[in-house]
Amino acid sequence: MKFTCDRKLFFEKLNNIQRTVSSKSVLPVLEGILLKAYNGKLSLCSYDLEIGTTSDMEANIISEGEVVLKAKLLVDVINKLPNDNVYVSTDDKLVTEIKCGSVKYQLTGISSVEFPDLPTYQEKNKIVMKASLLQDMIKKIRYAISDNIQKPVYTGALFDISEKTLSLVAVDGFRMAIRKEYVNINEDMKFIVPGKTLSEVLKFSVNEDDNIEIIVGQRHVTFSINGYYLVSRLLDGVFIDYNSSIPDTASTSFVVNKNTFTECIERMALLNFDKLVSPVTCVINNDGINFSSITSVGSADESLDIMVSGEPLTIGFNNRYLLDALRNCDTDKIKMDFNGARKPLKIMPLDGDSFLFIVLPMRLS
Repeated sequence: MKFTCDRKLFFEKLNNIQRTVSSKSVLPVLEGILLKAYNGKLSLCSYDLEIGTTSDMEANIISEGEVVLKAKLLVDVINKLPNDNVYVSTDDKLVTEIKCGSVKYQLTGISSVEFPDLPTYQEKNKIVMKASLLQDMIKKIRYAISDNIQKPVYTGALFDISEKTLSLVAVDGFRMAIRKEYVNINEDMKFIVPGKTLSEVLKFSVNEDDNIEIIVGQRHVTFSINGYYLVSRLLDGVFIDYNSSIPDTASTSFVVNKNTFTECIERMALLNFDKLVSPVTCVINNDGINFSSITSVGSADESLDIMVSGEPLTIGFNNRYLLDALRNCDTDKIKMDFNGARKPLKIMPLDGDSFLFIVLPMRLS
């Protein structure tokens, strides 16, 4: 294999591709990037047996071939080369020579035969939407994706498309996050994407006008953007019937400025750095809300005057769970619905239904 290419473009591609390289594997080949020079183009690929990324780039292919090179070393080498064309050649023993200007490296390669193929599958559906919008939706719900591998179905987010509305749903047993947007697709569908894959989608640099294609198969999904293809398995299992988990009544409710409420909880949370989390207590009545926090290092309380409708209520929350939800609200004013001291809190925008966050309370002693 022999080819020449632009160093800057080569480094950019490698830097993006290396994100799905396996960091620790019993198979050394999975810690590498597969380079394939065929049909006048250079293809780059990484795969950790769960997620893979592939992309093509322009290159002057002198002779065709393929090799796997250690990802971190290759990226570091290309990063340090001068800004010029890079010449890469691999001999019969897979020794790969990299030259740029007066700099020359020789790296030991691995046979591409050992590199596993990315999954291929029959496309069932395709969703096209603004990449920046999908990234925003992922950012708003990922805090509620579970890290409990005992329930793997909740280590991902549900993509639920119904009546041209895409709902992204995450649940971890203590809170639930839902983000909704219109999508121009007629067919209803549901599939669960691993949280690890969604984190990789967030790492792609996108412009406001960039589209992303979500290509859905029976067991796999591909996110295609700007010449990159991120391939991932889907999670198996039955996701919670999240609609039936949303409270449809409220015995106590109020509208509040999101930032004002968030700052109150943040002040209470300053005392809460012990491993054993103490609840932030909210005493809600017609006069407003009194916040208090008592921990091993001290106590704090604060009052907030707002209009409250419904029954008086005393309820406690894990400050981190509540703050995660509040910080992902993207409207100035939010509506908060309660249904007793042991029922979930529902947080939603004053107008529309673009997001819905649910937080379970803590039991007060």
